[in-house]
Amino acid sequence: MKKETMVTLRQMLWIVLLALTLGLAFNHISASGIPLDVTVAQPDSMARVTLVEMKQIVERGSRLILDARYPRFYKRAHIPGALSVPYNSKQLETLMKDVAKDRAIVTYCFSEQCPQGEILARRLKQMGFTDVAVFYEGFSVWKAAQQPVENKVEYHEKTAQ
Repeated sequence: MKKETMVTLRQMLWIVLLALTLGLAFNHISASGIPLDVTVAQPDSMARVTLVEMKQIVERGSRLILDARYPRFYKRAHIPGALSVPYNSKQLETLMKDVAKDRAIVTYCFSEQCPQGEILARRLKQMGFTDVAVFYEGFSVWKAAQQPVENKVEYHEKTAQ
């Protein structure tokens, strides 16, 4: 190889390494960063809530409902009574500090293909919450079933206790 080609390849490698380092650093300090220690969600590994059960939960207010999607989607529309607690929130322990560990909780995401609801549920279990379930069908099935939705914003601190 020519010397100029080797210099160019070396420069490209440094640029890629610099970009990777900056990206990881930004991800680490960002409030909406992606957790890098997440395992792939397994569909049947957590307690499952069906659409029929979710309707009853919403009607009775029998569980704390956590929307694991990004806040911009929560703001557009969410299941009534749900609170925005993004699956990758770095403040999860702070957000959940006043919630009893035995409080019944259900998490959800967009659909069965979206792992965010289960990722949040797993994080809650790791924090010691004992009654955590996932509405795997998610918001898309809820909406397709013509169930009511809200678009008002209610953050966790207001009603999680």
